[in-house]
Amino acid sequence: MGKKHTSNKVIVETILATGMSHKDAAALFSVSTRWIRELIHRYRKGGYQALEPRSRRPHSNPRQVPESTVKAILDIRQHLENNGQDNGAHTIRWHLQQQKITPLPAASTIHRILKGPGPRKVDTSGVSYAAWVSVAELSASKSSGARRLHQECRLRVL
Repeated sequence: MGKKHTSNKVIVETILATGMSHKDAAALFSVSTRWIRELIHRYRKGGYQALEPRSRRPHSNPRQVPESTVKAILDIRQHLENNGQDNGAHTIRWHLQQQKITPLPAASTIHRILKGPGPRKVDTSGVSYAAWVSVAELSASKSSGARRLHQECRLRVL
């Protein structure tokens, strides 16, 4: 039998209105007696607002890469890319080591940072989705000129 979903407000109101024991309420609502005690405690301390679900997000992440390191990684990558050099995670890690950045992140961490939100290698500026679709449709035709145009557009986008 599945667990019934009941709002915390209904549980507290039922207990307060009927004078039901914590054990009976726990059995009725399919929750633990510890949770019943916690709900009653929260209600007495802060009213119905205190019964709202709380965030499960951690308050801090002590292992998070410092923002200054992330900025250095992105700056090094941009510099290497502008010079036409290898701008992979291992190369960037070597440059960070030369700059004596501590703590030195692992290459996998650098890769995750480069892959995450932010600047991308792909430049799709000037190519609209509608144009891309129409070129792709042309490419499906048997015309060699249309196929060549499609390949040129793909090279520009990719």
